[in-house]
Amino acid sequence: KEVVHIDGSELLGMLCDVATNAWKAQVRLKNWNSEETQSEGRRLERNVDAIMTSLEQFGVRVKDHTGEAYDYGQPIKVVAAQSQPGIDREVVTETIRPSVYWRTHTLQRGEVVIATPIEGQG
Repeated sequence: KEVVHIDGSELLGMLCDVATNAWKAQVRLKNWNSEETQSEGRRLERNVDAIMTSLEQFGVRVKDHTGEAYDYGQPIKVVAAQSQPGIDREVVTETIRPSVYWRTHTLQRGEVVIATPIEGQG
């Protein structure tokens, strides 16, 4: 049996890619609406859920930040900020790339879009 050696950073990069793409598929499947392909969507959803479960069993956690309050200094990258009426603090409106963790280590910083309060409102 041949032993294959993989560089640790290469493995972690692959894990981030798998986790990010599984997360993207999960997000798209949540919005799956087509009646004629609904059974195919359920099969895909089971496959993606199995991938995510396998990653979790390995210690990989994928974090979607959408809907969370945002505080400057969080270890996520803000790629865009948009003023929004009716809010009193920053909130993540869209996750572009999820944060990926392995055990207690950050493998990938999330990338998000945030909404900010309109100055002078209130």
